[in-house]
Amino acid sequence: MIEKLNRVPAVPALAGWAAGILLWYAGCGWWLAAVAAAAGVAMTARRQYALMSVLYALSGGWSVAYLNQPVEAPAAVLDGRELQYAATVRTVRNTPGATTVVADIDSVAGQPCGAFGVQIASVPDWMPPRVGDVIRFTASLEPPEPSGNYRHAPDYSSRYLADGVVATAYVDGEIHVCGYRGGFRAYMAARRDAIVAALARSNLSDEAYGLLAALITGYTDDIGTGIKEGYKATGIAHALALSGFHVGVVVVIVSLMLFPLRAWPQLRRWRLAAGLLAVWIYAFMTGMPDSVFRAVLMLSIYTFGIMLNRGVSHYNTLCSAILIILALRPYSLFSAGFQLSVCAVLGILVFADKFNPVDPRRHRLHTLVAPLAVACAALIGTMPVTLAVFHRLPLLFLLSNVLVAIMLPMLMFGGILLLLCLRAGIGSYILCICLNHVTDCLNGAVVAMTSVAEAVVSGIYLTPVQSVLLLAAIAAAGFALHVRRRYAVVACAAAILLFCTSGLWAGEKIPGSEAFLLPIRGNTAIVARHGCKAVATLTCHERHTGNAQADIERMLEHYLAACGVDTLVVTAGEFSLGPYARRADMFYAGDIHMAMLVNSGIPDSLAESPDYAIVGGRCRLSPDDIARLIHPDTLVLGYDLSPGRRRELAATSIPYIDLNE
Repeated sequence: MIEKLNRVPAVPALAGWAAGILLWYAGCGWWLAAVAAAAGVAMTARRQYALMSVLYALSGGWSVAYLNQPVEAPAAVLDGRELQYAATVRTVRNTPGATTVVADIDSVAGQPCGAFGVQIASVPDWMPPRVGDVIRFTASLEPPEPSGNYRHAPDYSSRYLADGVVATAYVDGEIHVCGYRGGFRAYMAARRDAIVAALARSNLSDEAYGLLAALITGYTDDIGTGIKEGYKATGIAHALALSGFHVGVVVVIVSLMLFPLRAWPQLRRWRLAAGLLAVWIYAFMTGMPDSVFRAVLMLSIYTFGIMLNRGVSHYNTLCSAILIILALRPYSLFSAGFQLSVCAVLGILVFADKFNPVDPRRHRLHTLVAPLAVACAALIGTMPVTLAVFHRLPLLFLLSNVLVAIMLPMLMFGGILLLLCLRAGIGSYILCICLNHVTDCLNGAVVAMTSVAEAVVSGIYLTPVQSVLLLAAIAAAGFALHVRRRYAVVACAAAILLFCTSGLWAGEKIPGSEAFLLPIRGNTAIVARHGCKAVATLTCHERHTGNAQADIERMLEHYLAACGVDTLVVTAGEFSLGPYARRADMFYAGDIHMAMLVNSGIPDSLAESPDYAIVGGRCRLSPDDIARLIHPDTLVLGYDLSPGRRRELAATSIPYIDLNE
């Protein structure tokens, strides 16, 4: 019998490690890691090794999350002043509306400082920098906007945390490139940019170029928005994000290139090592996203098992790969891409074999049906994350995934062959024509599927309780399929029934009306909703109105859908806040001061009289208290106020804006 490479089960260790990261994120102190480590020592003495691994891993997960905290920005740079900064670029993302750069600032107003991360948004009217460039710009830095001020608000906090971003800036002007700092990351990014540039110079159509750049290098900036939405609607958005599927195609290509070495069996280990090295180089060239990192780690563990003549456990291999990722990147735990990658593989391991109705002894037919089973298993595995992030469920996923399984390898093989031809100076016109036709066929099929009525179920918004119930139902189904006992089937049926009826008792309770502030790129807007109608009042400068309106529609997409809003009116206010700074319950924007009276109790910052006071339903201050404490020039009355409260405030001598009118 072949001895397993993974002797110690990795599942308890992974559970403890993830729990440690979550507890750090929840604000637990250092005492937690100390108590867990001490309890682990006690469990070692009692030979409770599974519990020991959980406790040690919990302590390790908390410690790694604590040690990887981003460096805080100096308080002096977050006071709203415009200063000149110098930074080294880490990543660049281009869209038709803006260019987003993540960089490390190491100089403020010409004075060196400890490097801290910043995300810079800018209008793309200048040549974007490269990874590794030293840039100089003038801007006013702000802390990242807190999320959760309204339901289904986009939450960028985990992305900021993973990127080490502690400040944001909007640059309405040119960013100057004043130097270059190399390094391994910059070198690999330059290799990726060279591949993308080579594809752009070829005879490929715009659609084929954008798709091949995404499939080979992960560069998705040049894919049209319509194509991306079509891929999402048909359940094949994973094809545009590098994952284990793309790594598998690269492995097949490398294996074919090294196939002649099979003639010398004594070189088997060297052949495996060479293939593994090639895959790691590809992973570094693509920027090592979490999904690729996971796939390459699993492949490495599997390959080492073959080289050592030992078997491997698929579940232990997956858990070991996740442990390594979370040890190096603890905040990946909060990334939707990481969660989708892990859930897809776990769903395939649990459900794929059970969903294949063909006997494995009928090898050819079993292999032919396998892609359908894998697609169903991956869909079920990723369903909780998909519904939580995209709020939609594609119904034609089987057809679309079969199409992808056939055409994407063809495109990747053809794209890599095209790059080799371009490198060797061989004519590639016919190959480009073929790739253009294959791309047109794939995109045409996606458009045809999206045009089918009810091809996707949209507007699925689950509460946290419903998400947990869905996860429990899927876990119970997997357990029942493998155990095949009566109690497991009963538990599975109960879990599924509980989830299906959760809409009656655990659904989202949406109030009839509400109002809140919506921060947009250094400006803010007042949003009010009553029933199925909503009004967004812009408070930005006229020249930013177009971008602000587009941002509002994007940021409120899920909120409006969840609340059933069918009419959104975007208006411009008679006042302009412009770039603002927030301190406690006060907004400062040039000459405009606004007090936020949206919580119970007395606001913390009442040193000066504001121009406006936003009054929310949770405010318990009487009109006399408001007039006596903050002396606002104007009251803005929210929709969530009761009629009596609104009449009470309107009866004061303070001018008011009633959002209900």
